[in-house]
Amino acid sequence: MKALTQIRDVFDKDILMTVLACILVIVTSVAIYKILIAIINKGESMRDAKLGAGKKSKTYIRLAKNLIRLLFITVTSLIILQLFGMNVSSVLAGLGIFGIVAGLALQDFIKDMVRGSIILSDSYFSVGDTVRYAGAGEVIEGEVLLIGLMTTKIREYATGNIVSIANRRIEEAALVSEKLYITLPFPYNLDVDISERIINEVIAQAKQNRNIIECKNLGISELADFEINHLLEVSCKPSNKNSSRRFVLELFVLEMEKRKIDIPYNKISIVRPK
Repeated sequence: MKALTQIRDVFDKDILMTVLACILVIVTSVAIYKILIAIINKGESMRDAKLGAGKKSKTYIRLAKNLIRLLFITVTSLIILQLFGMNVSSVLAGLGIFGIVAGLALQDFIKDMVRGSIILSDSYFSVGDTVRYAGAGEVIEGEVLLIGLMTTKIREYATGNIVSIANRRIEEAALVSEKLYITLPFPYNLDVDISERIINEVIAQAKQNRNIIECKNLGISELADFEINHLLEVSCKPSNKNSSRRFVLELFVLEMEKRKIDIPYNKISIVRPK
């Protein structure tokens, strides 16, 4: 009985030491991870203060953080397995065979990772850009919040919902331009000089709107049946396109009313037989 008690005490001490060693490894790993992330965040803040926050740099930094976290989790797990007496070398060797089987079973997972890498390398879009995604029978337009290894997260403008899209399906998303084109119709009997003055006044007032970055006249775009169309190019955030369009059109209507000029519209003439 005494011998069995001594063996149990030794066994209990070994388990206790192993558990303590595992806790020490986890605490050390978390501490190093936190320090690295803090250094990255500080470097990012200093860079933003000097050069401004770039969309592409934010995307790469977020991906780097995800990769670092994955690396620390993997290394820590292998160390813990080694402490519990498992042969890590044989585990890694076995992963080669397991990888072949898993590759067939996890094709979508691999596609997501590959597609996520392509999005970043090709700079198709970055965090902060606006994209339009057509999927599941509906069209979603919103701001890109995160590009991860597996999914891309988008905040929908219409509802504020956070939508997660698998990277393998992200090719169905289109990058929305910041350019907005607005047509202003003028009657044929109006002098071009007067039309230009009205357009210049609309542009001057439009630039005072904080949501409008730039506004310029592209000239005559069409000689339509009932009007001469002039085209304006407005630069604004995609989320402000609708409000910017309404604002510019309202300015145009007010300028036309102030000068007592009728906005042209389609007219139908009916001739009654005598």
